[in-house]
Amino acid sequence: MPRIFVAVDLPFQLKKSLVKVQERLRKLPLKAKWVEEPNLHITLIFLGEKNMDEIRRIKKILRKFCQKFESEIVRIEKIKLIPNENWIRVIAFEVFANELKRLQKELVERIDGDAKDLHLTLGRVKNVFDKNEVIRQTKLINFKAEFKVEEITLFESKLSPKGPNYIVIEKFPLAKSSALQSSQF
Repeated sequence: MPRIFVAVDLPFQLKKSLVKVQERLRKLPLKAKWVEEPNLHITLIFLGEKNMDEIRRIKKILRKFCQKFESEIVRIEKIKLIPNENWIRVIAFEVFANELKRLQKELVERIDGDAKDLHLTLGRVKNVFDKNEVIRQTKLINFKAEFKVEEITLFESKLSPKGPNYIVIEKFPLAKSSALQSSQF
């Protein structure tokens, strides 16, 4: 059964800029698995393994549901250490987006899945060798970006020994945005 999630895909140029930030983070005293450039995104809700009937039902809900939410300018800034500075497991950017937060909350109520505070994961940390230095260096990173979110995407996550591969199942336009695009599902 496919493992699926709903997310905001990022513009190409933003992904390129985020890779430059990751290059700086790679120099930190830690061991991490960095998110590959094509896989950079903002997760709204993780839905887990679903069969084809469940996927069709979710797509139907998303088609109708997304039209209730307007596209918006999303702001990304400030490195966030998750779950906290004392136990660093994820390095991410904070995401500021009121409409997306509302959309995420309602998705959880309608579809039932796992949702975390909005963030953009850059890497998953395996070991930290100097916590204080990691904290100090991440606070020095001054990166800000804004982009317009006009659609959300239903992805399938295919796991492999090389890492996850994300496949677009369908894109769902928000109010005042472009037409729907679909794949084989």
